[in-house]
Amino acid sequence: MNILWIPQISSLGSDGKVYLSKDSNMSALYNILDSNFGKNNKIIVYFEFNLKANVIIDNVVFDKIEKLGGSIIYNENREYTNAKLERFNVDLSDYMRVKNNLDRIDVVFVNEPTKVEALRSIFTESKIVTYNHWLACKNMKDIELRQYEGMCNADICFVNSIYAKNQIEEYYKDMERKPNIKVSNPTFIENVLDVKPVSLNDKPNIIYNHRLSNDEYYNNAFKTLKRIMKKFYTDTGIKATIYFTNPTNNGAGLLGLDFNSGW
Repeated sequence: MNILWIPQISSLGSDGKVYLSKDSNMSALYNILDSNFGKNNKIIVYFEFNLKANVIIDNVVFDKIEKLGGSIIYNENREYTNAKLERFNVDLSDYMRVKNNLDRIDVVFVNEPTKVEALRSIFTESKIVTYNHWLACKNMKDIELRQYEGMCNADICFVNSIYAKNQIEEYYKDMERKPNIKVSNPTFIENVLDVKPVSLNDKPNIIYNHRLSNDEYYNNAFKTLKRIMKKFYTDTGIKATIYFTNPTNNGAGLLGLDFNSGW
């Protein structure tokens, strides 16, 4: 199949630059390209912004995609804004250009449900598939209906856990329309850090498997982690080691905050 893959990028650094290789969406894409699915299909990655404007690209981004048989195209006419505003951007003219300059597209895979209906109106002969990495009903209630509409309008909406599927079904249980939700656990083809189980006498290890960002819906989760760890230290006197799996340039600044005792 020919698949047009549209990632949802959130890795805007505190210096105003986009750090592609630090974005978890890119890590997921690499792993999919390196799977049998990726090797048996032609995947064209489309970035909705100009990769030559305020974007930090190391060789990992292009080399790995091309080595694994993918290709890259991008919109030269606009610059990246921020994680929230990008969820609303659909440059219809550039999508028409993409459609007219590519061979048959069997599947449009968009990592942002809010864009599904607009893309369906352009790629009328393609299946439209989305992947909901995060729940607007939990994180950004001002677009919870827009996101649900996109999930319903997609041919398939993938989520990353049974928990996410259950949360969607429970929250929108009174809605007449229902999305076609499938659980697809994230692929993982990376080096695994050896974090051994601990006994009561050992120093605990905690993995924070979430993006670090100044964007409100990510930063709130980070602040919650800080509160939990401070209370944990106050109650137990035990200092834990926190492993951050997705630090961006922005995240590096967050990690420099005063965690107080116990970190």
